[in-house]
Formats: sequence, C-alpha cells, structure tokens
Amino acid sequence: MVKKTLILIFCIFYVNCFGAGQPKESPAVSDIMHRIKVAADPEGFTENLKSKIQKGKVVMPDQKFTAESKLIFSFPDKCRVETEFNSGQKNVQIVNGEKAWEIKDGKTRELKGQELNYLIFNIRLDSFMSDWKKLFRKVSLEKEEAKVNNKSCYVLKCIPADKYDISTDVVFYIDKQSYLVVKTIMSAYSKAGVLRETVTVGKYRKKFGVMVPVVTETNILGARIIYKITDIRFNPPIDKYSFNP
Repeated sequence: MVKKTLILIFCIFYVNCFGAGQPKESPAVSDIMHRIKVAADPEGFTENLKSKIQKGKVVMPDQKFTAESKLIFSFPDKCRVETEFNSGQKNVQIVNGEKAWEIKDGKTRELKGQELNYLIFNIRLDSFMSDWKKLFRKVSLEKEEAKVNNKSCYVLKCIPADKYDISTDVVFYIDKQSYLVVKTIMSAYSKAGVLRETVTVGKYRKKFGVMVPVVTETNILGARIIYKITDIRFNPPIDKYSFNP
C-alpha cells in the first residue's frame, strides 16, 4: 500500500513538472513590456525628453484628400495639433494638461469629459517616458501568435488606469523579432461619438537613437488615413503660449 502511494505521488509530481504534452510557458507580460521600451529607445535617450515638435503629411487616398500637420508636445500632458487641409481650412486642437479646446471654422469648442480624458491619455501614450504600470491598470497577453504583414506577433490587451475614466481597451501587436509595436487597436472619443480605430505601422526610422514610426495607416469608419512624418525634433524650445486657445 505504501509502495503504491509513493508511486502515485511520484507520477503526480512527474506529470506536474515534466508531463508529456505540457504547454510551453508563456512569456511574462512584464518582460514583453520591458523589451518594447528597450527596442524603441535602446540608449534611454527619451528618459530626459521634455518636448517634441513633429510635422507630417496626411493622405486619404480614397477621398483624394491631403493635409499638413504640426504637433507640439510638452510632456507629460500638453499638446497642440495644427492641421491645414488642401481645401484651405485650418483646425487646431489644444490640450494644456487640465483643459482642451478645438478651434474649427473660427469657432472654439471646449472639450470635456471622456473627450478630454482620451486626449490626455493619448499624449501620455505617445511619450516614451510613460510608465505602463501607471498608464494601465491591467495588461494581459491575449494571444501568443498573430500575424501582421507576415510578422509573428504577441497580442497585448491593456486597460487604462481608472483615473483616465475612458471605457476602452488598447490592443497592441508586438513583433516577436524586433519587439516594436506594429499595430494598435483602440477607441477614439470625438464629437461624433466613440469610434474604433486601427493603426498599423508601415515603417520605422531611427532618430537620435529612438525608433520612430514614420509611416502609419489608420483605419476608422472604413476610411484609410496614411500619415507620414516629414520632420521631428526632440527637446526643442516651446512657446509657453502654444497651449492657450
């Protein structure tokens, strides 16, 4: 009886530790997130990032629509976005860390509630300095294998911290080879309501040692929006009045 009991204990131990067909251990989420940060900024350049100015061109090929954009960031939570369309119209969106405004057709509208929270969250998401443990209250590995443009990817599902008060998740597709983000899915908050958008990175380029997604394609409401960065500067001087409406 004792012998049978010992054999049973040994069998249970063997199955638990070395059992045939035992699935491969999943990578730790913390390890993946650490690798993402190292892949994007291997030299830690952005640890002292205070500001950024970024210029780019927007193209909606199906609608034959183009625009020029200028983004001014003062981290962690200030941003000004100027967009000039091929029609001559100019829109401005401003976030000063506490309030936000949209200036369109000469009229100023204050953005409040989830629109404001979404914009502040996005600024922090754009910052390489962001601590993902503070940005998200939960990060989980949803899939260990998914394909984006023939690249094998991990899929991470991230829930924003409660303080942002936005009911959305952010899904990142991480290239297993480079550990760069190649696709993001999240909800956008606007005057039109909550819209689901997918952003796919077409090209990365190294700027001051930082891997920058210089070409992206956004799909929202069936429309394709291609964005190409034409110029980017880190830590430039910023006019203090940039974040006033």
